[in-house]
Amino acid sequence: FSSYFFNSLLTSFFFFSIDRQTLSQGHTKAVSGCDWSSDGSCLVSCSDEVLNVWDSSTFKVIQSLQQQSKISSCGFLPKDSSAVLYGSWKQLNLWRYHSGSPQSCPEASIVSSIATHSNYIASASHDSTVKLWQLT
Repeated sequence: FSSYFFNSLLTSFFFFSIDRQTLSQGHTKAVSGCDWSSDGSCLVSCSDEVLNVWDSSTFKVIQSLQQQSKISSCGFLPKDSSAVLYGSWKQLNLWRYHSGSPQSCPEASIVSSIATHSNYIASASHDSTVKLWQLT
């Protein structure tokens, strides 16, 4: 299929216009996840050992975190655009990117996916489980 055909298909299927922009800076390996902050001010993306937070008005990286273990998924904490969750080898991590180092919570396996909803975080792992974390 041609790119034109695919873009036309998406436009008619989702009923909106696509103005595509590629964020090619900031990652050198395959990107495994991305998520918008709840207020729309930032985008987070992750690949292997890099986590980037992008300003959504300029699409420039405003913070970057290098890790030694593979980052497999990422997302913003609900209602807090300054806190990023990310999954890695046997850890669920929270990074307040304006103020410092990530905090880690041990997991039994690789965290493959993260989903957030108001007061909950769900983490899916390679050990065939989904864990629910209540935010307090």
